[in-house]
Amino acid sequence: MRGFDVNSIFNNRDAGSLRMLMSLLYHLPNFCKLFFRLLKDLRVASWKKLIFIVAVVYAVSPWDVFPDVFFPPFGYVDDVVILFVAVRWFVGACPRQVVAEHVRAIAEEDAQTNTKS
Repeated sequence: MRGFDVNSIFNNRDAGSLRMLMSLLYHLPNFCKLFFRLLKDLRVASWKKLIFIVAVVYAVSPWDVFPDVFFPPFGYVDDVVILFVAVRWFVGACPRQVVAEHVRAIAEEDAQTNTKS
């Protein structure tokens, strides 16, 4: 797998869906670090953070547009779609230089961790 690069993961149109999903899952810990860093960063507008948090809370809450009980296959789809859209929107709504700074810091931390082991 290549290094952690938000743009290449989200914007690679010619990669297959399964390949993109595998890349997202592989980099999930790095994405979580990025989201927490962006949420703590004062350079990111509070309203953007609030929208992202509301979307995440909705995705993990039992309240759904399509209830899991009545529509089992579709009950989880709305959660996944909303979470994916929120993640993409939040990273895109944050200032590029702030996202790039945090991505570089995460990559450097990973490189240091990999050289120690």
